[in-house]
Amino acid sequence: MRRGLLVLALSALPGAALAQTTAETKKLELSGFLGGMSLTQDLGSATNIYMSVTGVAESVDFGKLYGFGASWAFTRNIAAEFHLSRSTNAYSLAVDDNEIGNVSLPDQFEAEQLFVTGGVVFQYPLEVGLIPYGSFGVGQLRTKPTSAIEGLESVAGTDVSFGGGVKYWIPAVPWLGVGFDLRYHTATDGLTFPGGDDSPSGTAYAIAGMVRLF
Repeated sequence: MRRGLLVLALSALPGAALAQTTAETKKLELSGFLGGMSLTQDLGSATNIYMSVTGVAESVDFGKLYGFGASWAFTRNIAAEFHLSRSTNAYSLAVDDNEIGNVSLPDQFEAEQLFVTGGVVFQYPLEVGLIPYGSFGVGQLRTKPTSAIEGLESVAGTDVSFGGGVKYWIPAVPWLGVGFDLRYHTATDGLTFPGGDDSPSGTAYAIAGMVRLF
C-alpha cells in the first residue's frame, strides 16, 4: 500500500514540474496597470505691470495614471519592455497683485501627460512565482493642457525612468499574475512660463494585472 502511494506521488511530480517549466518558458508578458504619481515642477512666472503669476504642478491622484505594457524575455533574467501610459494632473497658481496682494489658487487647470517608454528589465525569479526586478527606460513625455492657457503650450521631451517592483505569478494559474511597480521619471521638457523649471520629475507607482503568453 505504501509502495503504491509512493509510486503515485513520484509519478505526479514530473507533470507539476512540467507545468511550472512551461509557464516559465513563456516569453511574452502583457499587463494593464492603474496608479498615481508624485510630481515636482515649477512653472516659473508670468508678469505684467499689474501682477505676477507663478505656478507649480500637483501630484497625480491614484487612478488618474493608467496604461499597458508588454515585455519579451530574452533570457531568464533579462527582458525588453514597452510601456504606454497616460495621466492627468492639476496645477496651482499663486498671484501677486498690486491691489489684492498674494492669493493662492489651487487646481486652476489640468494637463494630460502621455508617456511612451522602451527599456530593459533585470529580473530574478524566485520560487512560488515571485519575481523581483529592476528596470531602466528611455522614451518621450508629451504634456498638453486640457484647455488653452495663455503662455503654456503642448510640449514633448525625452523621458528617462528607472525603478523596480515585484511580480507574482499565481501557482494554480501560472499564466496569470499581479504586480507592483515603482519608477522615478525625469524629463527634459515640461509646461512652463518664461523662466520656469522645464524639467519635470516624479515617482510613479502602479498596481498591475498580467498574463503570460507564447
